[in-house]
Amino acid sequence: MPVFKLFNPERKSVVIFDYEGSEAIGKMALGDIDYGILHSRGELVYVTPQILGRMAVNMKYFRRMRFGAPMDWYHPSKLLRQFAGRLYRIYLLSCVQYMRPKVVITFIDNSYAFQLISRIYNKAKFIAVQNGIRRRWNLKDSLAPVPLPGSIISMPMLVCFGQYDVELFKRCHHQIDYYHPLGALKAGYYKSVLSKRNGVYEFDVCLISEWDEAIASGGFLPAFGKGLTVMNGFLSRYLKEEKRTGCVALRSNNKKEKDYFLSQLGGQMTLVDNNSNELTSYNTVDRSRVSISLVSTLAYEAFGWGARVLFCNFTGDDQYDFPSPGIWSTSEGHYESFKAKLDLLMTVSQEEYRWKTKEAAAYVMNNTTAIPPHEFIRKLVLEQIEAP
Repeated sequence: MPVFKLFNPERKSVVIFDYEGSEAIGKMALGDIDYGILHSRGELVYVTPQILGRMAVNMKYFRRMRFGAPMDWYHPSKLLRQFAGRLYRIYLLSCVQYMRPKVVITFIDNSYAFQLISRIYNKAKFIAVQNGIRRRWNLKDSLAPVPLPGSIISMPMLVCFGQYDVELFKRCHHQIDYYHPLGALKAGYYKSVLSKRNGVYEFDVCLISEWDEAIASGGFLPAFGKGLTVMNGFLSRYLKEEKRTGCVALRSNNKKEKDYFLSQLGGQMTLVDNNSNELTSYNTVDRSRVSISLVSTLAYEAFGWGARVLFCNFTGDDQYDFPSPGIWSTSEGHYESFKAKLDLLMTVSQEEYRWKTKEAAAYVMNNTTAIPPHEFIRKLVLEQIEAP
């Protein structure tokens, strides 16, 4: 249920759009820069004469606020949801207008409301920061079919992971005015501020969790779930036969996730609790000789900073293939190939591994720039708010 506030949102020079990810943006990029947060999922709603008045004026954008199919006049419940969605996007626009920011920034780069408002409100710099790996499903299959609104992502700026993302967005005909392929915000911050690598590995293999309750139950993306099961089975066999140590970097603190891995792997791997504020999963990967994953964002981030990663696509769907194949990836669904790749990653020298992966790592997670993404974003924000 939403919390209704009978006062106006604070006026700030910098507004983080959406509470999700606001702590990462605030702590890692903004630091001591004062900012406000605009909740965009209905959890907090401002009800004041000023906001309502702006909403009345902004009703001229009602048609433009459409997402997906036209209003369904034959199904009242669906019609009501569509009307409420448009009205809520008008509300968010009205809040931005009232707050009068110089910068609007979000960690939810796939927010349609953010994208829409960035093309209407021209008195602020809008910065979207990529928060996860994108593939065909995210940028095409899951969006409304062309030419319906929402099928094209359109916004002024995207701080993205690498050139791979630039090419993928363009190939899917999305409209981004400026790309800044700088790597991932969290990974850049972790490696430059928090990492304390001492050259000693605590675990041989880290399994990066991609657990999702809907996927684990088989009701969503069944091929993805089967791919995870195959990967988990191969890893369990490898640890037993090769007498290696292993851990799981958990994705959540949900007991169902722990139960899932206990059922898949038994008790042979250490389950490392997730603390997103402390970036514990990044630290767990950093303490492991090799990490394995199907297609997790963390695996891409770690690969970008030079960690040894094996990407295992056993789904049968090529959209989950790593963009640049090599010793770091496998899609052959048999144990011998999996073991051979993992053995190689266990024994290859760090110098040779870095030489082999340098080009592919920079392509998907560009960490070759002199300035990490959190410093770049901060500099961008300061320039904008200090401008006359």
